[in-house]
Amino acid sequence: MSLVVKDPHDFKRRIRQTGKTSKDLAKSLGITDRYLSSITNQKTSFSKTLGKLISYELNADESELFLTTSVALKSTHDHENFS
Repeated sequence: MSLVVKDPHDFKRRIRQTGKTSKDLAKSLGITDRYLSSITNQKTSFSKTLGKLISYELNADESELFLTTSVALKSTHDHENFS
């Protein structure tokens, strides 16, 4: 199961609240800042394991930060049906 960020603006705000930069967070997670940027901007999905690490670093519950890709895809398809 993969995860995606729920709300990029909220995610960025939470990073700032830790006092870290995105680059600092990426380094502490052991990933590149480019990969974290892709995650932040919903360009890529990521593992539940990485999601747990991110939520720990941001001192937040995973459910506040992420959606599973199946939920994200369903939301997208539901939205398309209402357009």
